[in-house]
Amino acid sequence: MRALNDNQRKTVRLGRVEFSLVSLIAFIAFVVFTSAGCASNHVWNKNGGFTTDELNKDRYACMQESGYSTSGTRVEDYIKVSIMLQSCMYAKGWFLRSMAQDTANAVKFKQFDGKTKAICSKPQYAAYFEKTSCLGTGVTFEQLVDASKITPEQKAIYLKFLTEADGNTNEMREFMRKNGTDDDRKWVDYLESTQPEIDKYRLELYNATITWGEYNTRRKDMAEKTMSEWKKIHPPQQRGGPQESGLKLVEI
Repeated sequence: MRALNDNQRKTVRLGRVEFSLVSLIAFIAFVVFTSAGCASNHVWNKNGGFTTDELNKDRYACMQESGYSTSGTRVEDYIKVSIMLQSCMYAKGWFLRSMAQDTANAVKFKQFDGKTKAICSKPQYAAYFEKTSCLGTGVTFEQLVDASKITPEQKAIYLKFLTEADGNTNEMREFMRKNGTDDDRKWVDYLESTQPEIDKYRLELYNATITWGEYNTRRKDMAEKTMSEWKKIHPPQQRGGPQESGLKLVEI
């Protein structure tokens, strides 16, 4: 067994707890640099969105409050002050987000998008997409005024399509709920609240109590409503990221 070197033997007392110097190094690197906003693998985030000026203002105020700039050079001082700084940021509604997780989420969202496009492009669903669009926002004028009703052949295709499309959508929502931000979870909650309305006009189309035009009108209205709600939940500075895939997917 290798003998411990001097640094491994050295300990630092923080309150009532004594730590080895080596065990504190990784903690210091995380706490100190993330508190100052310097870490490359974590960034400060805030639900509901924020501006760079808001982040800088709160971070500066917390640095002043914690005495970060005058904390001295002792390890114990750095730890105490950095913990105070982070606590101050948390109290103002901020939290640290892993950039590695964001990257992993973006890859996953791209996979869901690709799967959605693949489903819509399948030849076996061509008869369905002659009557409507893949996404609710893509409904054409001709489809909005279509006075015909669903045929028995179209019903069979419709059921198969919904089974596959809904499976992909539900998987996407579950992923967002488990791996997304609080805002993403609010978005999923909203989407699930619209499901009864979606199921209603789907059933009415299947039972031929409404025309394709009426079905498409309600699909388009739902898509516009969900887009509006998405913009409320995700402010401008949060748009264009992985969450955008979730928006596209639920319009199917």
